[in-house]
Amino acid sequence: MVLNRKQWSVWIITFLISTIVIFYLVSIYQSFQVKLKPRATVPPITADLLQEIKLKIPGVNKNSYWDLYVDQTENEAGYARIFNIKGEYFCDGKLRYKLTAVSGRINWDSQILIVNGGVCLISEDGKEIQAGEVTWDPKQQKIIAEKLVTYKDQVMVASTEKFTTDLEFNKGLFSGLTKVRYLR
Repeated sequence: MVLNRKQWSVWIITFLISTIVIFYLVSIYQSFQVKLKPRATVPPITADLLQEIKLKIPGVNKNSYWDLYVDQTENEAGYARIFNIKGEYFCDGKLRYKLTAVSGRINWDSQILIVNGGVCLISEDGKEIQAGEVTWDPKQQKIIAEKLVTYKDQVMVASTEKFTTDLEFNKGLFSGLTKVRYLR
């Protein structure tokens, strides 16, 4: 079979158009394929026990938070148990309290921090609470100290069974047997 010039032209044009159509269809097919992204090589943390960490816990408003340095934390349903606590509370970039305690727990939903065992909470203006247990409740905006509480400021030293104050240490309520000694 001998092709004339016109037939050759038709065959070449047909071949070129079919090649272009095939490349176009292949590119459309590849664009619809799901492209898998590479996974991170670091596995997720599944441990319930972490050691020597810094926890940042939100505070009362968006510009406040706790920086807690703990030797160990154990995660449980809805809260974490923490051990050997040293921390600071900041509000609007300003240090408000310093905290030390043997152990405690954080409720992640309510953000209530309960610390116990030789608790010492010192405010920015030198007011100090020493107690067996201190509860810091941002929702109710209260600090509740219990179990052999000692409260110190520039005017007095008070020993009591329970002491409740607002977060600024402005209004305090002593409960139970209370002994107050005024400083001169």
